[in-house]
Amino acid sequence: MKLKFLGAVFLTLVFVFWPLTVAQADSPGLTVEVYTYDPSALPDRVPYTLCETDTVWTSAANINTDFDAEFGGIVGGCQSDFVLIHYSGFITAPVSADVVFQSWADDGFWLALDGVPVIDNWTLKGCSGGQGVFPMSANQSYKLDAWFYEYGGGACNHLFWDLNNGLGMNVVPDSAYTTVPVVPVDPPVVPPTQVLNAPVIKSYVVDGTSVTVNWDVPVDGTVPLEHYTLMWTYGDNAGWGVGTTDSSFYVSDLPENTEVKFWLRSDNDSLGVYSPFGDAVTVLTDSAPVVLPPVVDPPVVDPPVVVPPVVVPPVVIPDPPVVPDPPYVPAPIPPTPNETLTDLILVAPTDLTDVQVAELQQVAYQVLDSAPENSVEYAQALDALYVAAQADDIVVDESIASIPGVGAVAVGLTNAINLLGNIGSDMSPAHRATAKKEVVAAVVVTQIAVGASGMATQASIASSGGAVRKRD
Repeated sequence: MKLKFLGAVFLTLVFVFWPLTVAQADSPGLTVEVYTYDPSALPDRVPYTLCETDTVWTSAANINTDFDAEFGGIVGGCQSDFVLIHYSGFITAPVSADVVFQSWADDGFWLALDGVPVIDNWTLKGCSGGQGVFPMSANQSYKLDAWFYEYGGGACNHLFWDLNNGLGMNVVPDSAYTTVPVVPVDPPVVPPTQVLNAPVIKSYVVDGTSVTVNWDVPVDGTVPLEHYTLMWTYGDNAGWGVGTTDSSFYVSDLPENTEVKFWLRSDNDSLGVYSPFGDAVTVLTDSAPVVLPPVVDPPVVDPPVVVPPVVVPPVVIPDPPVVPDPPYVPAPIPPTPNETLTDLILVAPTDLTDVQVAELQQVAYQVLDSAPENSVEYAQALDALYVAAQADDIVVDESIASIPGVGAVAVGLTNAINLLGNIGSDMSPAHRATAKKEVVAAVVVTQIAVGASGMATQASIASSGGAVRKRD
């Protein structure tokens, strides 16, 4: 019910002020043609016999007539029954909508807009009707073609529309009908609303008798912001004001322990546009400045220095040269005393050095001290001592030995001397003591035998340059 009431109010206002938005037509209303027809059949929507009474209609302000109540049952100023009326012209709506049309007629009614049938209720009946929908654009005129007939009995003809999506049917007003299309008048150009948005104080800082006020930058309005106006007052003072383009302002030299009220607005003096003042903020000053701790900036930490790793090429240590092992030479195995003595048969006594003679004698004495007297080793040791004794024998020079007579004497004498030196060398120490006398006797005999010839031989040797020599 409330929606229908509001819809009705809306349409009433539209109909009151709508004519001001369209051109006033020179020919308002509709053109009307009234016919009579033969009652033997229902009429078609075609011209019949024009009614020629003095009161016949040629125009109508609308389609909204109760012929019985208003005209005593006379239809179209012609007669009470068997009357056909043709309405023609244009219809215009103030809004764009899918308009619902509703007819109430006694008897039949038919409506077309721009050649499109909208209502077809062409039948005998009481005051009732049909319905149809047609889309309309605001202030655009549509060609109207409507027919109504009255057969007999009561007569009525009404046309309604709903411009507000079902919120209520209303009689199509007279202002909607014209005999010519309506030329819409452009509405006056209304400049856009020029506004500035008010800033909002978001914080303040009290420092004794000084106050710093901070505010948010407002969202832009329809005109550019030129500056802010900050106003404050306290006590019975009229107040102070200042303009600034910053979003913060510092006020000093305020009274101590006093409530100070601040207001703020946005201004554009060039256009004379100002925002409303935002909500006021009341600040209580102190008797002494507030000592705030110093703001310590966080230490600047340098980013860590990334040192690229030092790539050290691998040190290639060459393998030491392969030194082939010296050929294996087995260490000589020192001969045992027996082995040394075994090889005496191959030794020439005159080829031995003094060191070899001493070593040969040492080996022979070692064997004699350990070997049994009747053993082979013992006999070999004695032979070794004999060989060692022969190593220092006197050798007769080859040139002397070859002298006839003299050489034989020299060789014999030499051998006797060597024999004397070698006697007992092949004896053991035990035998050497017992054989000493025998050796001396043998030597004496030998010396007597060769004594005489020895003298001559020595003389010869002396005259020949000393041919007798000892082993080197």
